[in-house]
Amino acid sequence: MLQYARDMGVETQVLISRFPIYFDGSRYDNGEGGIEIGEPAHIDVIERHPAQSDWNDLERRERVHKRYTSELIELLKEFNAIVFEPIPEVGWHVVNRFVKLHNIQSDNKIITHSYDSYLARSSDFLSILNELPQENFYSFDVGAVFCNKESGRCMANDNKGLFYRDDNHLSDYGANLIAEEFIRNLPSLANK
Repeated sequence: MLQYARDMGVETQVLISRFPIYFDGSRYDNGEGGIEIGEPAHIDVIERHPAQSDWNDLERRERVHKRYTSELIELLKEFNAIVFEPIPEVGWHVVNRFVKLHNIQSDNKIITHSYDSYLARSSDFLSILNELPQENFYSFDVGAVFCNKESGRCMANDNKGLFYRDDNHLSDYGANLIAEEFIRNLPSLANK
């Protein structure tokens, strides 16, 4: 893909991924009863069968941290890079939880979870972004779109729609909210 970008004269790479799960390995637990269903989903940077690589192994986490950092630094030597900070994971299947709230006639139909939990989950990857040289680099704070620092809560929906189609994948509505905010922030990127 990088060679294709070189051949096409691309100047800016945009990176979006679910970095925390690949770094941390564990499924998201929001600390409020919302625990994502599924097996650990980690990556490693050495060649071996995933069953032999413990997702919670400190050495694996350090290898991944170093590799993420070095690869991003190499990318910045050749391209501008925009990295989307982690999209808040929810823990609950948002559609199912929303239906439950409607069925119990709850007055509050807004699904929220802890901002501190989001920050803790994202901290390892955010620390990598803080280590990067600032020239040619821009990080977009996706959490600011759904999370409120003052209230300490991240929203999974508003009165107009659901931001997610499950416990971590954005709905079209949620993706559009992020895209609109990103576009609003483009002038600050151009002036960097």
